[in-house]
Amino acid sequence: MHKTKEKGFPSRGGMALFLVMGFLFFIAIVAFYLHSFSRHQMSQTRFLSNAEVAFVAAEFGAREACMLVQKTADFINSTDPLTYPKKDRVPVVLKTFFDAFFNSRAQLKNNLSSIDLNLSNMPVNSMLSDYAPKLKLRVNIKLKNPAPLLEGTIIPGVCEPFSETRGRFVIDSKSEYYGTERRVMTTFEARSINLTTPVIGRFVLSVVKGDGNLNPLSESLAPLPVNQKYSPFPPVFQTNDTIFPLVVNGGNTITDKNKTRNETATFFNSQGWVYLGVPFGTKPEFWTAGVAQPAGEYGDGFLMTGTQAYFFPIEQGSPRLGQTNNGISLWKDFQTVAFIGPTHKEGKEKIRKYILAKSPDNDFGISCLKLMGTASEPSPNLIFGKAYRHYNLEQGFRPVPKDGKTSSVALIPYVAPEDYSKSSMGVPGMGRNVAQAYRDTCQGYSGFEQAMTKTVIAPVNEGIAFYFDKNSGANFKPVFESGNIPKLGRNLNYQADSPANFLLDIQQKFFRNNECIYDGGLNQVLPNIKDLVSARSARSFLNSSEFKLFLENFLKRGKQVTGSYLIKGPFTWTSEFNQLAIGGVVIIAESDITIQSSVRPQAQPQNSDARDHTVSLVSLNGDIVISTDSPVDAALIALKGTLRLSQPCKIEIKGLLAVANLNLNQFHNKFKKSITYDSRFDWADEETFTKNVRLSLEDQPLLFQVKSN
Repeated sequence: MHKTKEKGFPSRGGMALFLVMGFLFFIAIVAFYLHSFSRHQMSQTRFLSNAEVAFVAAEFGAREACMLVQKTADFINSTDPLTYPKKDRVPVVLKTFFDAFFNSRAQLKNNLSSIDLNLSNMPVNSMLSDYAPKLKLRVNIKLKNPAPLLEGTIIPGVCEPFSETRGRFVIDSKSEYYGTERRVMTTFEARSINLTTPVIGRFVLSVVKGDGNLNPLSESLAPLPVNQKYSPFPPVFQTNDTIFPLVVNGGNTITDKNKTRNETATFFNSQGWVYLGVPFGTKPEFWTAGVAQPAGEYGDGFLMTGTQAYFFPIEQGSPRLGQTNNGISLWKDFQTVAFIGPTHKEGKEKIRKYILAKSPDNDFGISCLKLMGTASEPSPNLIFGKAYRHYNLEQGFRPVPKDGKTSSVALIPYVAPEDYSKSSMGVPGMGRNVAQAYRDTCQGYSGFEQAMTKTVIAPVNEGIAFYFDKNSGANFKPVFESGNIPKLGRNLNYQADSPANFLLDIQQKFFRNNECIYDGGLNQVLPNIKDLVSARSARSFLNSSEFKLFLENFLKRGKQVTGSYLIKGPFTWTSEFNQLAIGGVVIIAESDITIQSSVRPQAQPQNSDARDHTVSLVSLNGDIVISTDSPVDAALIALKGTLRLSQPCKIEIKGLLAVANLNLNQFHNKFKKSITYDSRFDWADEETFTKNVRLSLEDQPLLFQVKSN
C-alpha cells in the first residue's frame, strides 16, 4: 500500500516560518505607525507652540496699540496748563500717532488715515526678543469711516464747517512665527467734540423773549449833609433794601480806566455780551437798563466816573436861549449845560422837585435788569437787540467861567406845552419875570423844549459813547469809535445823528481768527442746537443716580470723566457732583435740570490732569430750576424753557445764562442777584475753543482673534 503526499499545504516548518514572517511584518507596521504618530505629535506640538507664540505676540501688539490710543485721548483731554498748546506739547511717544490722526487743535481729522506702529521702542519688543529673528509682528492703526458729527445737519446762522468728527479706530495686529500666522483685532468708537456751545458761549446773557412786569427798584434822594441847605448838583440818589436788581456783569472789573479808554477794541472783545430778543408786538422799552445815579454800589455807571456835566456855548439866534432879553445877550456871557441824570420817581416830591414837576415819563417803572455794572465796578456789555435806558437830561445855563473860577448852574425845569404861556409856567415858585425871560430868549415852546430838563429814552449803548467821547466838553453830541473788534469783524462808532452805526442789531456776524463762524439772527441758534448737543454725548443714562454711579466707578479706575453726557429725563445737581464732574463736563437732560447745591467742582489729587472744571447744564425741553442760594459756576442753557427759582433766593451765577424766555416777576425781591461772564465758555475765541476739545472713546475695547488672510 502506497502513501500519497497532499499538495497545497505547507509543511509544519513552513507554517511556522510563515507565522514568524507575518508577526514580524505586523511588528514593523506597528513600529512604523508609532514612529509616524510620534513624529506627527512632535510636529503638532511644535505647531501649537508656534501658534501660541504668534498669538501672544499679536495680542501684545494689539494691547500696545490700545494703550497708545488711550494715552493720546488722556493727553488731549487733560486740562493741565503744561499740556497746552497740544500740538507743541505732545509727548514724543505719542507724536507719530497724534500727527497722523489729529490736527493742530487736537481735533480728529475728517479723512481716512493709517499708520504702522514702530515697535522698536515699545515694551512689546523687549518682551518678545527671545523669539527673534523668526518672529515677525506688524501693528496697524487705521481711522475708518470718519465723518462730521452732524453729517448733513445745518444750524441756521452757523457758517463754519463742523470740525467735530466721529469715526472708528481699527487696530490690526498680525504676527508670524516659523510660518505660523495669527491676527488679533480691536476697535475704538471715537468722537472728537467741543464743550462750548455755538454763539451762546459768547454771551453772558441770551434771552429770546421776556415776559412779566417791569420790576421797579426803589430809590430815594440821599439826605442832605449837616449844615447844608441846598441839594448838590446833580442830586445824589440812593437805593433802599426793598428790591435788588438782577445785575449782569460783562466780565472782569475795570481797574485801569485810562487804558480801557485807549484800548476800547481789546476791552470790548474780552467782555461778555448780552442778547435781548424782542418778540413781535412787544414795546421796545420792555428791556430797560439803568436803575440809579452813576455812583455807589447800585449806580448804573456806563463806565462814567462820578458826575459829568457837558457845557457848550449858546449860539446867537438859535431857538434855545439865543435871543435877546431886555438887552441881555445870553450867548455872549453864558453857556448851556447838560447832565445825564438818573431816572427817579421821588425826585418829583422832594428836593428840587420843580425840575421835573410834571414830567409825564418820570413815573416809568425801572426794570430790575441792570446790565452795565456800576461806577465803582464798571463792567459793560455790548447789547444785541433793542434795549433802552431811561434817564433824566437835566439842562440849564451858567456864566462862562473867568479867571479859573466856576459858576453856579441854573437848571431849567420841565414845562408842559399847555403851561408854557402861564405866568409861572406851571412851576411852583417860579417868578413871573423869570418865566418871561425864558420866553423872550427862546423861539417859542419848541426852542424852550430843547433847553429844558426832560426825560430821555435812548439806546443803552449810548451811555458808553458818552464815556469814551473826548470832545464832549465842547459839544454835547458824542462821537465814539472803538477800532476793530476781532470777534465782530467790525468797529463800533457812534454819532448822535447816526446811532445805527453803533447799535448792534439782531443780524450779526461773528469771527474767529478772521474766519466768519456765524452770520444771521441770534434767535436762530438757541432753538436749533438740540441735534448738535445731543450728538456730542456718547453715553446716556436713565437718571441722575445712574449717572452718578458711572462717574464714581470711572474715577475709581483712574479714568477721565470729561466729556458730554445725556440724561433721558430730568437731572438734579447735588453736592456730590462737585467731586465727580471734573475736567470739563456737559450734562444734557431731556427735561428739567434742578440745581440743589453749589456748582463748584474741585480737583482731586488722584486726577492731576483735571485742573479746569467747566460745567454746562443743558435742558433740551425743560427749565433750569435753581433751588439754592449758593454760587453756581456754570453755563445754564434751556433751549425751550426758562430760568425758574423754586423760591425767592440769592442768585450768584458765574458763567452764562441762555434761555428761550425770562420772566422778570420772579426777581422782584430783596435778595441780591447777579450773572457774571466766564470767558471759558467763549465759543468765538480761538484759545478757549481749542482748550475745550475732547476725545471720547469706548470704555473697554474688545480684543478678538480673526482668521489670517
